Amino acid sequence: MIAIRHAQEWERFLRESVAGAADAPKEPSRGPAKRLRAERGCGLEGWRSYTLARPKRSAGWYVVGLPASLVLLVVALAPGRIVDLFAGDDPDSPPLAAETARPTQAPPAEATQRPTMDETFRGSPAASWASGAAGITVPKAGRSAG
Repeated sequence: MIAIRHAQEWERFLRESVAGAADAPKEPSRGPAKRLRAERGCGLEGWRSYTLARPKRSAGWYVVGLPASLVLLVVALAPGRIVDLFAGDDPDSPPLAAETARPTQAPPAEATQRPTMDETFRGSPAASWASGAAGITVPKAGRSAG
């Protein structure tokens, strides 16, 4: 009995869905919208479909960018040569300490020797430094630049 009732309800639902329900609201006509668009001359373009014009690209950025990138590449690959260009030799500047000078040749053969308990600084720049109280030096007093 329940199965028959469900079957009858299902058949009625299918008939109404195909034929359409009598009290269902009708879809509004698209005629007035088309007429209004035609009167305003808007065409078929929607109000959110505006696309921006493409900005004009100038070759100026390429002309500046290529040499700038080449300069950065040279600085990254050979920074020592770039520093040498701008360092210059100032005759008034004090000479560099021996251990801070740029090496021009291989270190002497004794630098390859390993330190021992008697010579703990063998092979390092500290081996040439004075030891004990003689190694403590006070700079000369002078006027400050500031």
